[in-house]
Amino acid sequence: MADEALSAPDVEAFAIGRPALDVRDPRSIERAFADVWPDLVMNTAAYTAVDKAETDSDLAFLLNRDGARRFAEAAARRNLPIIHLSTHYVFDGLKSTPYLETDEARPNTVYGRSKLDGEKAVRQANLQHIVVRTGWVYSTRGHNFFTRV
Repeated sequence: MADEALSAPDVEAFAIGRPALDVRDPRSIERAFADVWPDLVMNTAAYTAVDKAETDSDLAFLLNRDGARRFAEAAARRNLPIIHLSTHYVFDGLKSTPYLETDEARPNTVYGRSKLDGEKAVRQANLQHIVVRTGWVYSTRGHNFFTRV
């Protein structure tokens, strides 16, 4: 996303990842916000190993719930809106038609529960929020659907 935003003449975008920004560390978040002074933030940080989350639940919740809350709180302290990236795994997959944003979330995996808890944490921490649920995040770099296929 940052690559596309950088090509827009009226948008100034910054993508900050680890190690410069680590959602497990509130000081790291504060430094990143102080260095950039954004008008809007997007949280794409997450524990995304869906299957591994079943046995690594502490880390999944640390990143997907607690990290999301810390990031949203930091944005709220600066009166900044936040876009939070979540997942379709907040649903149980039993519905035979496409899910709607008004459907009740019923995750049946640790990963899904950690992401739903993250959504709730963001909503509570920052009134200026948008939660985006997606099935895949991809890029021309890194480990993702696009580069794998």
